Amino acid sequence: MRDSTVCAMPLSEASDERIVQMMSRADGEALSELHRRYGKEVLDYLVGMTRDPDLAADVRQEVFLRAWRYADSYRHRGSVRGWLFVIARNERVDALQRRTRDRALSVAEPTDERREDPPDQSPDPYRIVAGQERMERLQEALWDLSEPTRELLLLARVEGMTYRELGDLMGVSPGALRVRVSRALRALRDSMERMDGEGGHDVEV
Repeated sequence: MRDSTVCAMPLSEASDERIVQMMSRADGEALSELHRRYGKEVLDYLVGMTRDPDLAADVRQEVFLRAWRYADSYRHRGSVRGWLFVIARNERVDALQRRTRDRALSVAEPTDERREDPPDQSPDPYRIVAGQERMERLQEALWDLSEPTRELLLLARVEGMTYRELGDLMGVSPGALRVRVSRALRALRDSMERMDGEGGHDVEV
């Protein structure tokens, strides 16, 4: 049901906080607007962290369903965008744990058809640098990093989250995050240079 107090205002002009408030009153159009604003960012993050576009799409759906169900629990302690990424982070962990359990059960069951489908070779839906070859090298370098370092770079440089938003998400001060991002970029460059075997490549992230 649309909130009569904002009927004259297009949803596209409403603040994120107002959108969530409308969602808490079961406004489906508000949920659609929130998805329009942040659906791609959430998906890009999930693909970058899972390397599985199908799983990422499923998790994104759960993220927005959870935001819909618990919209009335949102408090103005941080940005709505940061709140969504907290949900996305938790849902990603849960989904990977479920997949690990499912695969373990599948291996334990006797069957003559234990053959996995070939991995999806389609390009990831985000582009960090120009050129397919360079993009693939950067993706491999990202996966050579620890999960926390990879997540930090994806959120800070791909999704463009502010240090304040990252601080709300990770519980770290903006100053400390600047240091971490700088170290993460250095680790990424080192990883790419090891892969190239020749060094001297600039990483534009």
